[in-house]
Amino acid sequence: MDRSWVDIRDARKISYREDRKDRLTKLAIIANIAHMSKDHLDPARSVIAKVGIETVSQITGKHVSRVYRWMYSKERGGTGGFIPQTDAAVILRHARENDIELTAEDFFAPAAETAA
Repeated sequence: MDRSWVDIRDARKISYREDRKDRLTKLAIIANIAHMSKDHLDPARSVIAKVGIETVSQITGKHVSRVYRWMYSKERGGTGGFIPQTDAAVILRHARENDIELTAEDFFAPAAETAA
Protein backbone atom coordinates (compact mmCIF):
# COMPACT_ATOMS: atom_id res chain seq x y z
CA MET A 1 0.00 0.00 0.00
CA ASP A 2 1.14 3.51 -0.73
CA ARG A 3 1.69 5.77 2.18
CA SER A 4 0.22 9.21 1.90
CA TRP A 5 2.46 12.26 1.91
CA VAL A 6 1.18 13.04 5.42
CA ASP A 7 2.44 9.67 6.71
CA ILE A 8 5.82 10.23 5.07
CA ARG A 9 6.05 13.75 6.50
CA ASP A 10 5.15 12.52 9.98
CA ALA A 11 7.71 9.70 9.75
CA ARG A 12 10.40 12.22 8.80
CA LYS A 13 9.46 14.44 11.75
CA ILE A 14 9.74 11.52 14.16
CA SER A 15 13.06 10.44 12.67
CA TYR A 16 14.40 14.01 12.93
CA ARG A 17 13.27 14.30 16.56
CA GLU A 18 14.95 11.00 17.47
CA ASP A 19 18.21 12.00 15.75
CA ARG A 20 18.13 15.38 17.47
CA LYS A 21 17.46 13.75 20.86
CA ASP A 22 20.44 11.40 20.35
CA ARG A 23 22.74 14.31 19.45
CA LEU A 24 21.56 16.38 22.40
CA THR A 25 22.03 13.42 24.76
CA LYS A 26 25.60 12.93 23.56
CA LEU A 27 26.32 16.65 23.96
CA ALA A 28 24.88 16.62 27.48
CA ILE A 29 27.13 13.70 28.44
CA ILE A 30 30.17 15.50 27.05
CA ALA A 31 29.22 18.68 28.93
CA ASN A 32 28.74 16.75 32.18
CA ILE A 33 32.10 15.01 31.81
CA ALA A 34 33.82 18.31 31.04
CA HIS A 35 32.32 19.79 34.21
CA MET A 36 33.64 16.93 36.33
CA SER A 37 37.09 17.27 37.82
CA LYS A 38 39.79 14.66 37.42
CA ASP A 39 39.83 14.64 41.23
CA HIS A 40 36.34 13.17 41.22
CA LEU A 41 36.39 9.41 41.62
CA ASP A 42 34.91 6.69 39.46
CA PRO A 43 32.59 4.88 39.20
CA ALA A 44 30.38 7.64 40.66
CA ARG A 45 31.87 10.26 38.32
CA SER A 46 31.08 8.34 35.12
CA VAL A 47 27.57 7.36 36.27
CA ILE A 48 26.72 10.93 37.28
CA ALA A 49 28.19 12.25 34.02
CA LYS A 50 25.89 10.01 31.99
CA VAL A 51 22.74 11.01 33.87
CA GLY A 52 23.56 14.57 34.91
CA ILE A 53 24.20 15.83 38.43
CA GLU A 54 21.02 17.88 38.62
CA THR A 55 18.94 14.92 37.44
CA VAL A 56 20.62 12.58 39.92
CA SER A 57 19.92 15.07 42.69
CA GLN A 58 16.29 15.40 41.68
CA ILE A 59 15.48 11.70 41.25
CA THR A 60 17.25 10.60 44.44
CA GLY A 61 15.97 13.48 46.55
CA LYS A 62 19.53 14.28 47.62
CA HIS A 63 21.03 17.77 47.61
CA VAL A 64 23.58 18.39 44.86
CA SER A 65 26.32 18.73 47.48
CA ARG A 66 25.52 15.21 48.73
CA VAL A 67 25.73 13.84 45.18
CA TYR A 68 29.14 15.50 44.78
CA ARG A 69 30.27 13.74 47.97
CA TRP A 70 29.82 10.40 46.23
CA MET A 71 32.69 11.40 43.95
CA TYR A 72 35.04 12.43 46.78
CA SER A 73 37.59 10.26 48.52
CA LYS A 74 36.81 9.03 52.02
CA GLU A 75 39.56 11.34 53.34
CA ARG A 76 37.54 14.29 51.99
CA GLY A 77 34.32 13.06 53.57
CA GLY A 78 33.02 11.25 50.52
CA THR A 79 32.14 7.67 49.71
CA GLY A 80 35.30 6.88 47.77
CA GLY A 81 33.59 7.05 44.39
CA PHE A 82 30.73 4.71 45.22
CA ILE A 83 27.04 5.53 44.98
CA PRO A 84 24.92 4.21 47.88
CA GLN A 85 22.98 1.10 46.91
CA THR A 86 19.49 2.54 47.39
CA ASP A 87 20.35 5.57 45.26
CA ALA A 88 22.03 3.40 42.63
CA ALA A 89 18.79 1.46 42.16
CA VAL A 90 16.84 4.69 41.64
CA ILE A 91 19.40 5.99 39.14
CA LEU A 92 19.44 2.71 37.23
CA ARG A 93 15.64 2.64 37.04
CA HIS A 94 15.61 6.24 35.76
CA ALA A 95 18.24 5.38 33.14
CA ARG A 96 16.21 2.43 31.85
CA GLU A 97 13.02 4.49 31.68
CA ASN A 98 14.79 7.27 29.76
CA ASP A 99 16.96 5.18 27.41
CA ILE A 100 20.23 6.26 29.01
CA GLU A 101 23.06 3.80 28.40
CA LEU A 102 23.78 2.66 31.94
CA THR A 103 24.16 -0.82 33.39
CA ALA A 104 24.52 -2.23 36.90
CA GLU A 105 28.20 -2.90 36.15
CA ASP A 106 28.77 0.85 35.73
CA PHE A 107 28.27 1.24 39.49
CA PHE A 108 31.29 -0.91 40.33
CA ALA A 109 35.00 -0.14 40.05
CA PRO A 110 36.87 -2.06 37.34
CA ALA A 111 38.70 -5.16 38.62
CA ALA A 112 42.11 -3.56 37.99
CA GLU A 113 41.29 -0.70 40.37
CA THR A 114 39.96 -2.92 43.14
CA ALA A 115 43.00 -5.23 42.97
CA ALA A 116 45.44 -2.34 43.42
